[in-house]
Amino acid sequence: MVRWAVLPVSLANAERFRDVTGRIHEAVEAAVTEADGRLLACRIVLQGRTAVHDQLVASEDRILAEARAGALGLGGDVAWVEKVVIDSQPEVDAETRAEREDAIGELQRLLQEATGDDALLAQIEGDIGKLVRQLPHEVRGDIEDSALKAAVDGGYAALIGEVSPYLSARLTAQGD
Repeated sequence: MVRWAVLPVSLANAERFRDVTGRIHEAVEAAVTEADGRLLACRIVLQGRTAVHDQLVASEDRILAEARAGALGLGGDVAWVEKVVIDSQPEVDAETRAEREDAIGELQRLLQEATGDDALLAQIEGDIGKLVRQLPHEVRGDIEDSALKAAVDGGYAALIGEVSPYLSARLTAQGD
């Protein structure tokens, strides 16, 4: 018998990556206790504003590996982490980043303007649209990723909106 759970994990006041992994471990451990000896299969949802948002977005594979390792550390056949959903927000929003007087601020302003740049959207359509049209139909029809869905649907302004936070996060993420 398996127990399924979605585990919301608050990241309020999390300052370091290890704070996040510690909270994940605590949430999984508590859920294992509630599972009454059954295998726990879970999805972890990271929520809230945090100083480590950019680092999390930039290292999704690492956070999943850490969560799975923590679950395995509780014992064999005790818990399994299906995936980690990063639903957190950065402490500094896009508008504040755009006010910066450095390369990050300039990039943020360019990304904000890009959704209305017809020439850029046409170029993206030419480049990405060609790739998307080469995907097998069955791949194009069953897409969960919002950025890929925007590309497949030809919503290139939406695509820019989807990838902008990721790009900003990758460029501003700081290691622990």
